[in-house]
Amino acid sequence: MSKNSVYIIDDTLYNRIIFKEYLSGEHYHFVEMENGKGITSMLDSNLANIILLDWQMPIYNGLSTLKEIRSHSKFDHIPIVIITGFTDNSELENILSFQNVDFLRKPVNKIELITRVKTAIKLSHCLQNQAAVEL
Repeated sequence: MSKNSVYIIDDTLYNRIIFKEYLSGEHYHFVEMENGKGITSMLDSNLANIILLDWQMPIYNGLSTLKEIRSHSKFDHIPIVIITGFTDNSELENILSFQNVDFLRKPVNKIELITRVKTAIKLSHCLQNQAAVEL
């Protein structure tokens, strides 16, 4: 059985380390990026099972990254969990207007992160299997 691939896109090294530490017991394969520039090329060569995406980054922010990923229908099944410090509901509504997207607020709780990632990956596998049956 191959490992599930978790992309962590965050400009802060400390956050990437913490997320990997929190998820280390689950035996995931991690791909780290400091920003989302070139994300679709990365996904073409190494498909993700889930993407953890920081919303506020100085270079190629979360919104730009999310739009780039969702502009390619072949990546629609990949769940994306936005990591944000935003408390503004209008910004959260903007995030949730995209398909197959969820969010976690900072500071990220370990149990919430583990649960969201596991659930999203299971759902992603179900969607992929359903799509394969429909073909």
